[in-house]
Amino acid sequence: MSLKNEQIHVITSLSPGGAQKILLDYIKNLKSNKISLFSLRRGGVYETSFENFDVKVNYIFSLKGCLLFLSKIKPSNTFFFWMYHACIISIITFLFSLGRAKIIWYIHHGRVSKQFDSLSTRISAYLCKLISYVTPNKIFYVSKDCMVQHEVYGFNSMIGEVVHNPISFGISDYMKISTHSRIYDFAFIGRAHKNKRYEYFIQTAISVAYEYKHVKVLVAGEGTDAERFKMLIPPEVINNFFFYGHISEINSFLLNIKTLVSTSAIESFGLIPLEAFLHGCNVISTDIPAIYEVLGDKAMYIPIDDDFRLDNLMLSHEFRVNSEKDILTIHSKFSIESFVQKMCAE
Repeated sequence: MSLKNEQIHVITSLSPGGAQKILLDYIKNLKSNKISLFSLRRGGVYETSFENFDVKVNYIFSLKGCLLFLSKIKPSNTFFFWMYHACIISIITFLFSLGRAKIIWYIHHGRVSKQFDSLSTRISAYLCKLISYVTPNKIFYVSKDCMVQHEVYGFNSMIGEVVHNPISFGISDYMKISTHSRIYDFAFIGRAHKNKRYEYFIQTAISVAYEYKHVKVLVAGEGTDAERFKMLIPPEVINNFFFYGHISEINSFLLNIKTLVSTSAIESFGLIPLEAFLHGCNVISTDIPAIYEVLGDKAMYIPIDDDFRLDNLMLSHEFRVNSEKDILTIHSKFSIESFVQKMCAE
């Protein structure tokens, strides 16, 4: 797929997250030299990943990076801003191009929450709400629920559009997936963020481990290999738990999981549950609208405020093979090819 004009992508950070992964998958499948990438923060596990595809990461708050970014502000270029903090930078593009550059925001955040979001994130979201009526030509949201939540919050409702996260994983080897011998009975995969409610999962998994001595539980994601996680596990069942930090290649992990459990309080899309289902995992999730929008009745749902429902479901659940028809149907809705075409058309 070729680009008519250069695309400038500005992202808040290159730390683990859905936005970073989707941007990487897009660049990987686009294979174009008309891409420039800027990050607001230095470091992050995705930095070398982008450079593996000959996309240099520029830091917008360095002198060199700032001057390069300003030199890219031309009416012929298209600017994508990923995540709240980066979207605020779009005001610079708007002013320096005299409003002529095409500006697109890509929002990957669930509803703004005083309970789960940092003060910095809440301030950035508020500023984005104000300037959403000025700088962007379009605002892409990863799900309908994500768009509704932001428009209720006060974002410009005239320029919103749902652009689902894509899946770069192919399904030609479905039989390998369906018959794969799986090691872990239950798994939690996600950042060590309070919104993910990892302690809720761990406490429930502990009770399951006491009931079933041979159950194996995987806990993975950025920060989950910390000692404070392991200290939550009683010595009697510690050998039932397996802790990993950041996963650079998630496919092999998902092939070894029977049931993924998502205990998040808020999600904008639910990329991990989607990928897990397509890798043959059963999915148990809190009843979040965005995840139901993605997986429908192919997942099992628990109320967020019902602590006993997850315990009962994990204790009684028996792994079942996801049907080929269901995998094909879900996969067809989120193809990377359609996503690349959409992005290239802007």
